[in-house]
Amino acid sequence: MPKKSMKKSTRRVVKKPAAPKKIAATAAVKQIAKPVAMPIAGAKPAHRARFTLYVYWVIILFFVSATFYILGRGHNILVKHESRGAEIEMVQQAQSASAELLEMGKNKLLGGDFPGAVIDMTAAIEVDSNNALAYNYRGEAYMAEANYAAASSDLDYAIVLDPESSLAFYDRALLNIQLGNLDAAMFDLNSALEVFGRRPVEVLAARDIYSKRAQLNLWLKNWEQAISDYSVALNQSGSDPSDEDFAGRADAYTALGMYNEAINDYMSAITTISNTIKNNEDAATRINMSRRAMSYFEKNAALHVQIGDLVSARADLEAANTLAAALNDEDTQLRIQGLLESMF
Repeated sequence: MPKKSMKKSTRRVVKKPAAPKKIAATAAVKQIAKPVAMPIAGAKPAHRARFTLYVYWVIILFFVSATFYILGRGHNILVKHESRGAEIEMVQQAQSASAELLEMGKNKLLGGDFPGAVIDMTAAIEVDSNNALAYNYRGEAYMAEANYAAASSDLDYAIVLDPESSLAFYDRALLNIQLGNLDAAMFDLNSALEVFGRRPVEVLAARDIYSKRAQLNLWLKNWEQAISDYSVALNQSGSDPSDEDFAGRADAYTALGMYNEAINDYMSAITTISNTIKNNEDAATRINMSRRAMSYFEKNAALHVQIGDLVSARADLEAANTLAAALNDEDTQLRIQGLLESMF
């Protein structure tokens, strides 16, 4: 057998490179396969884009919600407005119906139908419980019927509803005079004058309030204040003075010993009556005023005696006697004739 050569082979043995690890190869492939994103000019990062979109939706939802809220609130306001309008219309209708009943009752009151006036005023109050004037007039009707407790209740409530009603204060003063509550009557008359200055009313004149307060001062023997109030009432009367205001002031002058002033006022009262009777055809009014004139002549006669003017005193008594004869007042005639015989 041939011997094997001991000489080493000169052929280079090339080693087969070791296969790369699978993991490394896989990562490399992925690295190669993954596309490289190139930045675009002006583009925002993805997370910022998502945030901005979220903000837009929040804004959109806010405006949608606000729109529905505004529309819903507008609807509620419209419904409330319509409801309020209906309420106002109902109130206006009630007030109109109450005013008609009030006018009917007022006419009955002026005509002397006091029960009818109470019925109409009560109906007016049932329709509109805040009708202060209805309470006022019903109080007057109750007072005319001598139902003083009901009158007091109504007039008190009329003032509660309308504290600026001079008529309510004036009427309550008349009621207090009827009841003998003179201090309360004075308070009401002062209140009537105060509120009348702020809010005059057609159915009442300031001179009426001054005249009534003057009369009350006369009864309370506040002579100077009575003269002052009567003077204001007469000044405000213009061409239509009251004979009773002249006579009342004459009484106050007499109490103060101011006889000449009193005589002048009694004569003015008589002149006023004379002018009124000429223009008045009502028999009852003429008789009533003639009786007052007869009384003024008698008082004047007494004042003339006080100042020593007996001639004028006799003339006054004779005038009074003439009126007594015209009135068929025999008792007054006998009394005056007795005075004439004793004095002259």
